[in-house]
Amino acid sequence: MNGETMKARLDEAGVHPDEYHQYARPLDGFYVVPMALGWAVYYQERGVKFHEKTFMSESAACAYLITLLTGRGR
Repeated sequence: MNGETMKARLDEAGVHPDEYHQYARPLDGFYVVPMALGWAVYYQERGVKFHEKTFMSESAACAYLITLLTGRGR
C-alpha cells in the first residue's frame, strides 16, 4: 500500500482529508511521513508530536494510520 491507496481507503471510510497529512507540515492532525530509515506515524498538536510509531515500510505505516483513523484493519 502507498499514500494514494491509503488516501482512497480513508476517503471511502469518510475520514476528512484535514484529519491527516502525508508530509511534515505545521498543522495539527495525524501524520504518515518518510524518515531516513523507514516511516513514522504520529499525532501532532501545536507543533508537538505524540504517540510516534516507526515502521520499516510505507505499506505498514499506511495500514496503521488507517486503523487509527477508522478503527478497522486493512
